[in-house]
Amino acid sequence: MPVFADFLKRTSILAGLILGGGGAAAEDHPPVAAEIVPLAAHSLLLGVTRAGPALVAVGEHGIILISHDDGTSWVQQPSPTDVLLTAVSFVDDKHGVAVGHDGTILKSEDGGQHWQSVQRDPDAGPLLTVALAPDGRQGVAGGAYGLLMTTADGGATWRQAKVPDVDDDGADSHLYAAAIPAPDRWAVVGEAGRILISTDQGATWKVAKAPYGGSYFGIMTKSADDWLIFGLEGKMLETADAGATWRPIETGQTSGLISAGLLKDDRLVVVGLNGTILVEDAPGGHFLPRHLATPTALTAVLPVDGVAVLLSERGASRLEAATLRTTP
Repeated sequence: MPVFADFLKRTSILAGLILGGGGAAAEDHPPVAAEIVPLAAHSLLLGVTRAGPALVAVGEHGIILISHDDGTSWVQQPSPTDVLLTAVSFVDDKHGVAVGHDGTILKSEDGGQHWQSVQRDPDAGPLLTVALAPDGRQGVAGGAYGLLMTTADGGATWRQAKVPDVDDDGADSHLYAAAIPAPDRWAVVGEAGRILISTDQGATWKVAKAPYGGSYFGIMTKSADDWLIFGLEGKMLETADAGATWRPIETGQTSGLISAGLLKDDRLVVVGLNGTILVEDAPGGHFLPRHLATPTALTAVLPVDGVAVLLSERGASRLEAATLRTTP
């Protein structure tokens, strides 16, 4: 997989994310609870989401954090695992799921304060993404080497889904990001141009084609049919018809794009490798670059009221309103 191999040379984040638990069988040891540490909010963090008015973030060594002030401060929560947690999804202020290495799946029913381990399978490799549907019952998780799983009971149990292999096009490609824009529109994207779409709540999947064969690291949905996917070499594509056709969006970047979100005025903010931060000058307009004082690999962005929460290998921070303005 030359494209992926080249990408790994340029970032330590996804190298650890994938190969740390997916390059070989993980050592099978009894589950160990995460250690409560004083600088947890400055650890490598990979996933963040809303849980009602609170924010929940996850990362290395099983760290789970909650913020009640839009990311200004964070409090570490007890976690039943010390493996790298890669993604988290909540459907409301109570019910959520987090996933990570060793096929780990955790479930919370109290807004992320406490977590129950519902799956751990070191032979499965790392899970890298998870999305729960608004109904709170359906959901999908994806991971390394084509690992794809679905739930129909809010994350209590999971079953492995069959990934289509069309003309030997790479059914074992890593799956990096998932979204559920509508009950009959599920999407998962990943390595080597992989785009999977389900219209029957994950029972079956089809391969969608797009005009770029490089890896996609993120997906963001504006509506049931309007989605953005983005990834390697600063590439970004948009579909207005749920994946039937795609058009390229010029970002002016060559660094990999990892995460995106909509600000409250419907402008996009996008982050990625080498400290890349892009802010639209208007909805659907041009991207304006912003710069960190010390560039680092950015792993997630989540717009909140007037600002945006930023995750990186150095922990959680905030992009303040001044950074997100249309003029520097």
